[in-house]
Amino acid sequence: MALVQHSPCARSVSLRWPTFLQRSLPSTPASPSKSRTRGRSTNSTSWSLVGAAQPLKGAAAVGRHVFSPLARGSVALFAALFFYLLIAFSWLQSLVWSPTVQLDDCLASFFAEDELRGENQYYCSRCAKLSNGLMHSEILCLPEVLCLHLKRFRNDSHSLSKVSSSVSFPLHRLDLSSYLHPSCPDKVTTYDLMGVICHTGGVTFGHYYCYALNRYTNSWYEFDDTLVNPVEAADVAALASRAYVLVYRKQNENIAPLRMQVDSLLSELSLSSSMANSVWIGRRWITRFFNFSDPGPVNNEDFLCNHGYFKPLLWEHRDDFVFEIPTKVWNLFIERFGGGPMVRTLEVCATCKSTLRALDERRQYERAEFLRLRKLPITSQCVISAKWFSSWVNFVEGHQINPPGPITNLDVLDPVPSSDSKHPLTYQFRRGSAWEPISTGCWELLFKSYGGGPTYVLPVISSSPSTATLDDENASDKEVDDLDDDDEEEEEEE
Repeated sequence: MALVQHSPCARSVSLRWPTFLQRSLPSTPASPSKSRTRGRSTNSTSWSLVGAAQPLKGAAAVGRHVFSPLARGSVALFAALFFYLLIAFSWLQSLVWSPTVQLDDCLASFFAEDELRGENQYYCSRCAKLSNGLMHSEILCLPEVLCLHLKRFRNDSHSLSKVSSSVSFPLHRLDLSSYLHPSCPDKVTTYDLMGVICHTGGVTFGHYYCYALNRYTNSWYEFDDTLVNPVEAADVAALASRAYVLVYRKQNENIAPLRMQVDSLLSELSLSSSMANSVWIGRRWITRFFNFSDPGPVNNEDFLCNHGYFKPLLWEHRDDFVFEIPTKVWNLFIERFGGGPMVRTLEVCATCKSTLRALDERRQYERAEFLRLRKLPITSQCVISAKWFSSWVNFVEGHQINPPGPITNLDVLDPVPSSDSKHPLTYQFRRGSAWEPISTGCWELLFKSYGGGPTYVLPVISSSPSTATLDDENASDKEVDDLDDDDEEEEEEE
């Protein structure tokens, strides 16, 4: 319990002990300027409510000196006891009087429409004002594994408490079809329970343990630290008041027979090196087929380029990306899942290979020319965006395939407004922007290759410009030094 006492300097002081009633004797009346009186007066004796920090006089001071420590300790003990009793009562109330709700009801409440009115109005960019409206959520794509978090802790303005309400959840066939967006491509919308995480204890203490299903034996197990015990499905269903996280997995009853059929065909039509009637399929999709309840359409774009041939960068490790299957199995996949395209033979894309060769030549030229120009005497310097320069370094070092786009110095330079339209446009540094100083020769090399801009020549040559941070300069020097180190290593190899 705390009271606020207003001091003459208009500051609020929080007191951790209660105020006391002070009896003012006729010989030592309470000064109106030092205390605020509340109540009634009887003859020459008055009762006043004063803060414990206010000085007392006479006999009252003696009584206050003797009684205050005991009173403070008693009130503090009473306040602590009241706080814990409040928490216990809240826990018992949620345990005894809370009704059992269904998980479907929780999902329906989560996806229900919310009316936005009053303080909850949203800002409409088209109307440029706050407007009333309705807000709701829909699922665009269903996951293979669905994790539902039940909020077991309540935090209100008075206290933090644990919610032990019973939430009944299904072990099989949790259907989410009612919450899908019309454009959702998923055909499998039902889930089976695979695991439950539980919490026991209170708000400030507790213990976590879980239950998991072995889908091959259809058996449930309890995992509590190092202890593992088999349990019945009915025991898992009885965790309505302790379940904290529910883990569901998509369930497709029709895919298991299809997997058996594919295994049988692969065994009968075992592939050989001389087999001509075969098709190549991506290993990634095959993995999804044998592990996911809904693998989605067949997708061979993982290893195919835009021209329909094998990507040159993956050719050396092609066995890690493709898998050979009979045409009969391919037709079965396409009939059931759709997708494609069909790949009869594996050929490296000549167009992509030529493009990569040209990019490699450009990479080597720009890198060597930049290092050559950097070693020349510097007469003037230009500004370049640190972000763009870092992207260019990654390109010439081979860390990214495609070169960066045009130079974007407008993220570090702002045009200065001018009333004279004939006057050349000038720029100033944007506060907090990251840029790098490079020689004019290096700037002309990059500007000729990539374009963009704008060009900004530093008025004074300085190795540590005031507008750039020390970290930015160190980062720039480190990137260029890496180019120098790589160049020296290549010379040693030659």
